[in-house]
Amino acid sequence: MMTAKQGKKDLNFELNLLPVFDILSCCICFLLMTVAWIQIGSMNVNQALGAKGQAGTENAPAIWAYLNPNGQVVLNLKNAKVANWAGESILPGNASDKSISWNIVSQRIQAIHNAVPELKTALVMPTSKSGYQDIVHIMDILRQTGVADVGISPL
Repeated sequence: MMTAKQGKKDLNFELNLLPVFDILSCCICFLLMTVAWIQIGSMNVNQALGAKGQAGTENAPAIWAYLNPNGQVVLNLKNAKVANWAGESILPGNASDKSISWNIVSQRIQAIHNAVPELKTALVMPTSKSGYQDIVHIMDILRQTGVADVGISPL
């Protein structure tokens, strides 16, 4: 016959909570680092074109930058009349590796801004094959030349 003590398991045991605290502290640290990195790594951009331009008033001068997959950058000046300017510049890229020639792009954007000092709006038109670093780089060049409102066109 079985006694009462042999049939029951002992229910008193100690739960080790240290691994749970370790995981919780790692999650909290990750969350805090992510929030701090997002604040440091962010870029303040405003909507370059939108409802203000559709109210019937004349649109401000704008530059549209098309990023082609072969390294070409096409700069198109909108709503501005400049002497000796066709309105569109096709800037060739590096033929060997199909990358963008950033010095040429920077010089041309600076020349356009010098010719049209009231230029404050830009729109970047990437393709599906445009690299993220190329989009950010051209936005950075535009901001450095004094263009305040930089936008990105959706694909």
